[in-house]
Amino acid sequence: MGGTLLYSNLLRNISKTLLYLPLLVGVCATSQQKPPTPAPIKAAVAPSPSASYLWKMGTTYRYRVVGFFNGHIPPFASPGSPPIHIRVELEYSALPKKQTDKGTEVAFSVDKADLYLLEKEPDATGKLPKGAEEALFPIPLEQVKEALDATATLSPSGSVVSVSGGDNNSVKVNFGIELRKLFLLLLPVTFGEKGEPLTKDWTYEDGILGKNPGKILYSAHTSLLTPTSATVALTANSDIDEKKNKDDRPAKDANDTYRTLVGKAGVTGTVRFVGATIGGRLAGRVSSATLLLKVDILQKRIKPDPEKPEEPAEQRIDVQARLNVQEIRPDPKAATPKPVAPKETKKTP
Repeated sequence: MGGTLLYSNLLRNISKTLLYLPLLVGVCATSQQKPPTPAPIKAAVAPSPSASYLWKMGTTYRYRVVGFFNGHIPPFASPGSPPIHIRVELEYSALPKKQTDKGTEVAFSVDKADLYLLEKEPDATGKLPKGAEEALFPIPLEQVKEALDATATLSPSGSVVSVSGGDNNSVKVNFGIELRKLFLLLLPVTFGEKGEPLTKDWTYEDGILGKNPGKILYSAHTSLLTPTSATVALTANSDIDEKKNKDDRPAKDANDTYRTLVGKAGVTGTVRFVGATIGGRLAGRVSSATLLLKVDILQKRIKPDPEKPEEPAEQRIDVQARLNVQEIRPDPKAATPKPVAPKETKKTP
């Protein structure tokens, strides 16, 4: 009780002192006139930044991609067989080659590729159940590079202006996605072409599921924004209705059609984008991404392929995949080799 009374008296005395403070200031002032009341200062509200990819010439960007695929995936699973479980590990490098009026030309190259067949489906962390085994499936790196190595011209927003190289037919594993543009895992989100702010939702047309306006739609929004990073949530849905020729390329007409693919595909994920805000724009690169892929396609054979006599008349491609993308940063603790001083040679008179 005594402490409470003492505290109340102390607050009352402080309040009285504050009431007399303007009078004391006025007495000490050289002018007896009351100074004008300053206008309140309005805090400047910084506009929400937009975002763009920043590629530095001469810098090689490296990424590790780990994918877990479960389902009926040709050629490993046949109709009526149990689902197959696969782990894919890739190491990508991206080297900016030159700047053009259309964007930055970047060479994407696979430096390492491993594919494992898993006895059981792994858990959410990628660990196999106790006692389950895995086997390395031999795919020559040269064959993987033939399929995945590509050079693309990219706009600052991350959209693909043009792409050369890569071949979907080099790797005969159908995951239900366009392998030729698998490098888009390294930039899975495209930002607004007109500098739209990151605080607003946006849509784009090209991504890991391919590009087909009206059939494929990508949407994104920022869930966390700082001056040096943005966390972006993305969603994509695709209605698949394709006709393929004997070489698994788009068929020109009915006579050229060997198989049809009808179904749906979808992707959800989270992307962390890091960089620096310069001139109202967060310019940088993808630091990490986690993507969930679902594919459900019915493939029908229209006419027999002499090169694929074992191909069934119908087969379902149903895939659920978890893809983790992580930038490989240079180790700052790695010792830099010291330059070796040239040996002095004695001059002969």
